[in-house]
Amino acid sequence: MKPAFFAILICLLSFSCKKTETDNGAIDTETIARKLFDTLRNGDFERSESLMPDKGTYRKILKEWKNIDAEEQQYDLLLSSAEKNFTAVQNMVADWQNTKYSNVHTDLGKEGILQIAKATTKFDLDGQFYKYSFTICKYNGRWFYLGDAMPVAKES
Repeated sequence: MKPAFFAILICLLSFSCKKTETDNGAIDTETIARKLFDTLRNGDFERSESLMPDKGTYRKILKEWKNIDAEEQQYDLLLSSAEKNFTAVQNMVADWQNTKYSNVHTDLGKEGILQIAKATTKFDLDGQFYKYSFTICKYNGRWFYLGDAMPVAKES
């Protein structure tokens, strides 16, 4: 009787402790940078949306960051501009499948009670290095991508 009870208890605990993929954002800056790079390499904008805050979280972020009461249209605007920015970064190189993630440089700052960072990701394609930058925000212990990825011009 006891072994069966413990087996059931262990099964229940293991299922309840599993992390779901529905959690938006990432736990740290390196993870969010790598995940965004992977979505770019795979051309998967829908997956990059999972790195952005949901509508309710976005409204709370704007309230605490810029003291703005966000309206419904602002979240839709975030998503549409994020898709345009995603495409702009995608157009940096023709062959994303052969790119390799190099590193991310993060400039951390604090605005009000929120941590805001400008991240610049560097990646390699056949010995040529490229960069793109984006803004991330830490809210409730998670980093969120704010949809503003932009190519960084190569230095001459």
